[in-house]
Amino acid sequence: MKHLKKFESYDLTQSEENSNCCHYSCDECDNIWKSEEECDCCKYCDSNEIEELHEEEWNELNKMRLENN
Repeated sequence: MKHLKKFESYDLTQSEENSNCCHYSCDECDNIWKSEEECDCCKYCDSNEIEELHEEEWNELNKMRLENN
C-alpha cells in the first residue's frame, strides 16, 4: 500500500507528454482507458459502445473513481 499514489499527489502535468493519447469510456463495462491509437471497440470487453472523451472529462471520471474507493 505504501507504493500507491494518492490522486492529489499525482502529477497531472503528464498530459503534456500524453497529448497524442485518445481517452475513452465504455458504456458496457464502465471502464476508462487511454490509447495512443484510435479505438473502434473497448479495450476490455470488445464492445462497440465506446465514447471518446476530452482529457478533462477523463480526468474527472478518474478522480471520481478514486474518491469512491
